[in-house]
Amino acid sequence: MKTFVLVLILFFSSSIKILPQTHAGLPSAENVLVVYNSLDVTSVNIKNHYVDKRDIPETNILALDGLLDMWLTYGGSSHRIEIVQSNDIIKDTTQAWLDQDGIAGATFHAWQYFYQKIAEPIKIYLNTVVNGQPLKNTIRYIVLCKGIPYKLQARYDHSGIDMPPNKNVSLQSLLSILNNEPYYTTIFTLFNQNTTLDYTNPYAADIAEKYWYLDFRFLPDFFINDGGMKLSYLVTRLDGLDETQTKNMIDHSYLADTSGTKTWVLDATSSGFGASENAAALLKMLDFEVNFEKTNSFITNNNLFDDNEVICYASGGHNSGMPEGYIQNLLNFRYANGALFSTLESFNGHSIGQIKRRATHGLLTEFIKMGGTVGHCYPWEPGSQNHCIIYGNVLFPAYSLGYNLVDAIYMEMPDLLFENVIVGDPLTRIYKEYKTTLIASDTTITTGTIDSRIIVPQGVTLTIASGTILQLIRNAYLEINGNLVINNGAQINLRGVSHIDVENINLSDVILNLEGKSSVFVNNTLTLQNTIINLQDDAKLSIAENANISINAGSVVNATNNSKVKVNDININSSLVLNFYNQAQFIGSNVIINPQSNINFYDTSKLEVIELLDIKDNAFIPNLNNFKSGSLNVGPGATLYFNSGIVNSTFNAVGTTAQPITLTLNSGTLRSNAMGNINIKNCNINSGALQILQIHQGVTENVNIEFCNFNASSVNMSWGENISIKNCSFQNNSNPIYIVKPSYAGNVELNNILINNFGSNAINIKNVNTLIIDNCNIFGGDNGILLRNIMNSTITKNLMEQLRIGITFGEIPRIEEETILNSIIIDENKIRPINTNSYGILFYPSSINNIEISNNEITMGLVPFSTGIKMSYGVELASETLINYNTIIGGEIGIELTNGGNITLLWNSLLNPQDGILASNISNIEIVSNTLHNANSVKYTGIFLNSTTGNVRHNSISGFSYGVWLANSSPNLGLNSIFNNLQNGIYIGEGSNPYMNNYYFKVSNCEKHIYPLTGFNHIYDNGGYTNNSDDDGAEIYFYQSYAFLENGCNFISDDREPFDPPVFNTQVLMNGTITPQYSMSTQLSARNNYWGNSQFFGGNDPSERFGNLDVLYEPYLSGPCDSFLEEICPWFVTDKAGNIIDTLYPSDSYKEPSDLDLLYSEAELYFNNNNFADAMPIYSQIIQLYGTEINSLRAYLQLLTSAYILKQSNEELDQIQNLILQSSTLTNDNLLKTILEQLARIINVNKGEYLEAIDSFENIIVSEPGSEKAFYAEIDRYTTEILIETSGLSKSNNTTQTYGNKINNLIALYVNGSYSLNNKIQPSQYLLYDNYPNPFNPVTTIKYDLPKDALVQLEVFDILGKKITTLVNENKTAGSYELYFNATTLASGVYVYKLQAGDFISSKKMILLK
Repeated sequence: MKTFVLVLILFFSSSIKILPQTHAGLPSAENVLVVYNSLDVTSVNIKNHYVDKRDIPETNILALDGLLDMWLTYGGSSHRIEIVQSNDIIKDTTQAWLDQDGIAGATFHAWQYFYQKIAEPIKIYLNTVVNGQPLKNTIRYIVLCKGIPYKLQARYDHSGIDMPPNKNVSLQSLLSILNNEPYYTTIFTLFNQNTTLDYTNPYAADIAEKYWYLDFRFLPDFFINDGGMKLSYLVTRLDGLDETQTKNMIDHSYLADTSGTKTWVLDATSSGFGASENAAALLKMLDFEVNFEKTNSFITNNNLFDDNEVICYASGGHNSGMPEGYIQNLLNFRYANGALFSTLESFNGHSIGQIKRRATHGLLTEFIKMGGTVGHCYPWEPGSQNHCIIYGNVLFPAYSLGYNLVDAIYMEMPDLLFENVIVGDPLTRIYKEYKTTLIASDTTITTGTIDSRIIVPQGVTLTIASGTILQLIRNAYLEINGNLVINNGAQINLRGVSHIDVENINLSDVILNLEGKSSVFVNNTLTLQNTIINLQDDAKLSIAENANISINAGSVVNATNNSKVKVNDININSSLVLNFYNQAQFIGSNVIINPQSNINFYDTSKLEVIELLDIKDNAFIPNLNNFKSGSLNVGPGATLYFNSGIVNSTFNAVGTTAQPITLTLNSGTLRSNAMGNINIKNCNINSGALQILQIHQGVTENVNIEFCNFNASSVNMSWGENISIKNCSFQNNSNPIYIVKPSYAGNVELNNILINNFGSNAINIKNVNTLIIDNCNIFGGDNGILLRNIMNSTITKNLMEQLRIGITFGEIPRIEEETILNSIIIDENKIRPINTNSYGILFYPSSINNIEISNNEITMGLVPFSTGIKMSYGVELASETLINYNTIIGGEIGIELTNGGNITLLWNSLLNPQDGILASNISNIEIVSNTLHNANSVKYTGIFLNSTTGNVRHNSISGFSYGVWLANSSPNLGLNSIFNNLQNGIYIGEGSNPYMNNYYFKVSNCEKHIYPLTGFNHIYDNGGYTNNSDDDGAEIYFYQSYAFLENGCNFISDDREPFDPPVFNTQVLMNGTITPQYSMSTQLSARNNYWGNSQFFGGNDPSERFGNLDVLYEPYLSGPCDSFLEEICPWFVTDKAGNIIDTLYPSDSYKEPSDLDLLYSEAELYFNNNNFADAMPIYSQIIQLYGTEINSLRAYLQLLTSAYILKQSNEELDQIQNLILQSSTLTNDNLLKTILEQLARIINVNKGEYLEAIDSFENIIVSEPGSEKAFYAEIDRYTTEILIETSGLSKSNNTTQTYGNKINNLIALYVNGSYSLNNKIQPSQYLLYDNYPNPFNPVTTIKYDLPKDALVQLEVFDILGKKITTLVNENKTAGSYELYFNATTLASGVYVYKLQAGDFISSKKMILLK
């Protein structure tokens, strides 16, 4: 056995042989093709100098003799192509002149010149056969001598961001892909549409460790990217300001310093721009001298290292704030031979043959002038996408460890993006040749340093003696295929990307230090005893998959700074201490952690277990930090403190009542990737965890969480077939339960859960097939339950208090996608919101089927802007939705409904809301058997219907300002009790004509069930509470409207004593103005109704009680209808479910049916049995026969309702709309005309033609300012804007709640008598809204708010900042404004609109798509 000392470099006897490299060896002169311009003397001289220095073979030299200015014809046009800027540029001077103003459209002329004069001659020459094979097989590098242009300018230099805008490229880029056939077609495609080709650099792919063993030197056509493009050659050039400087550069390359002792100057700003901090750290790991600063001052000398010569200068240059000329005038370095230039400056290659700057950028050619040797630069703007930007993370270490210049640069070039130029000798290399040495016999090492590759073959033993300190540095590699013996007391230090690969290793009383990407790999057996292993700075200890690990007492593993320990199976006990810091990782296949284990993962370190992490009973792990495992088992009584964890398979954490598991997450996450079942029971989960379970992929059959306490923690899931969370508590977390799946899947059950003190949403669930939420208590937060895309669900017996919203369905604040809700029961919940803008149950959906909201108690008290149940913003109800038996107490609105239909409100109690039921643009509503009462001082309407059709029956309404207010609405009113309201029992506003008569004829079949029923309303003792005009005391008030009252059996009375405070005026029963009728002039037909029996105003005779109205009231009834009993033939009033809600007995006053009655009876039979398709033709027949008479109104309403329920197409709605508009022009009935015109406007809304509808409403608002019609039009406009918000056409700063509040405020203003066009709600702040629609073609709407008077400028610009037009430039008063922008004459693209009002400036983008 030989024993020797290694000093710096290992020297061995002659028995040691040199092994070849696995890839290409060192490049030489035979691998270089030199190309020069034979017409340029300087080019010839530089070629001669370089050929002499490097001994380039004569066969590897090519002269180009056609580089002359010329006219070139291509595509039928001739362009002047010139070699300009000291022979730097091939320039299409014709095109550059043509498009100097930015006109797009470069031509192929300059590229054609390049192909003919440069590329094709080189390509032909490379096929020359030398020594029996084509030259192209041996050439790695193409070297272009000064005199050959380095960049190609096909158009004016606008310096666009990336290819292909400019069509201006570097020749180097095009020549590097020379062997991609057919080459001409390749570059032609690049010119026209380079994105069709994959031009990623295949030599830069997966390059993180290519420089470790120098096994990846370049070979031609060897590296091919995924798109099939080959990197044919690495191209560089020999160039400078003049011939002398270029020759000096060649000399510096030839004499490049290979000592490895020179300084790397890497300069970065405090923000990190400039030289790479990672590159600096790696060079330091490799023990190179690095002068690195991350400050806003500049490194201008190397005083840090005693003015040592500089081997590299890297910075941000001009972009870091360097002054113009900084390379020559500011930098004071002595450059070593082989010195590299690398700055992040867009135009540091703007010129080479002369100093011609773009802005104040430094130039590579200045660096060469000052003694530099090599570098890379950008002739055109390299862009912001990092396609060709080089930071040095690979270039610097690769160059430092012995790769040739060009290989190192190309290794970090992300794309061959045609914006890079390399200047320098490709054979330049600045580190000694890396050699491999074979130890042929047993050897002992006592001390020394290794910086090369040593192989110990099988049968040979390498012994490291006791007390030895062995250093492995700078890419050293100790490959032990034989035996490695390390004696006690030895210390092995691996630095600078050094490695040991060993079969078996026994470490006893040994210190093993690994630094700077160094590694030890054990293939078979690892034995540790009283050993310390320290890993830092990306170091790695790896144990092979089937290797054996034996750990005895006293061993410690410390790892930090991205270091890794990788094992297979390990049982961690008290014999091993693990300390991991700062992104260090411990990776194992199966890891058992016992109770006495001493493992600590600090900072951002991580434990990763591939298969099973088994944490035994009562294990205590105070610093687990981050972990990842396949399966995870946590035993009873275990305690874990960590930041985050990932479980990819089965997860079991099952404690007991006596031994609960405690998981403390330190504001992190425990995430399961759902490849197995999840079972968590009796756990305490603490300390600010944002998420507990985040199930992302795969299929999990069951997730079961029971009896767990989540403190500042949450459950977050996106997968799971059956999810059950029961008997758990959540406290102090923003979003405690978050179950949002990517598509419909699985079942969720939440039972007996306590959630207290949360943030946004206590329960957030999306895309679930079956959902049960029951017996949960939710307190103290914003939104109790948020549900989207939910089917077959029951939300029952939950208590929600001290929050803003109880239950929300749909997106907030707008619908981003269609929300589907199907078969949902909301039952027996108690909801008590407390904050402003509160809601008990809030709907934002677009598609709903079978919803039942029943038996809920919603208490809001006097909370402002609060609503009990709000179903709005684009609700399309495809089948029955039932809201019944709910109790709603207080609030601004009890139930608010907008833009929908087919809703039934039954047996609800609404106590003390300001407005009881508000419905706008609802078709086929059923409001039946509800109790509405307001005993508070602030009160508006019991039921407010705007542009709504349906039935209002059997309700009790009292204590409001107005019992029922109808706006452009003509519902059926039957069997209602409306009493003790301050103003009117019923206010019939403009465009309304309710049915309050019994249009059914007398029947002989005593089993007849009447549905729906009109008339029989009991309207009494309303108004008269102020000593004002007679208008105040009317039971029914008309404003440009009408009502079908004849034969209605309505009880309309006020028998109270007048002038008996608080009652003053009780005389007037009906008053106002009716719209003149075609057949009845201004007379209102109201026969066969009961008008009370006032002892003060004529008993039963109402003749003096109609104010301004001309009423045909005789005959009138002497008593209520139920006094005319026919006991043998009762009529049963039922709801749609067949439940009897009242019994009536018809009198002999009912008429025999007319032809119109018979048609209605047949159509209504179909309609009430939901056979809408058969009902529609009969309604159409009625319209054809009677369409200009007011008696046909119900046919229009029912025809439209049927069309909406059947979701008929816009084409079918167009036909109905045309029929309605035609009738509106033919009728002489003014009211019918008004109603039909409004129906046509609402059809636009329901067709989705929102802008047209809003325009029609705006016309009314502007033409009749302050009028009742304008008031209704404003409500219609806001209702329609809700649809725009929720359809995805607009993302304005408004919210749908804002629109709802505006509607409510409008009603309040009108009820209080303070509404006018100038008394709209004034904006509180400046606001520029998103345009809608967006994208648009060609018209869009722009809105803005002014809180005060201001000079307003509203302008439109293109994306480059060029002003297109001025929309507004004038003084405006405070208010809300909107206008249309018509872009018919503009091209598709992105445009910007900018608002300036006073000091307020705001701009937004809009997209025109044609």
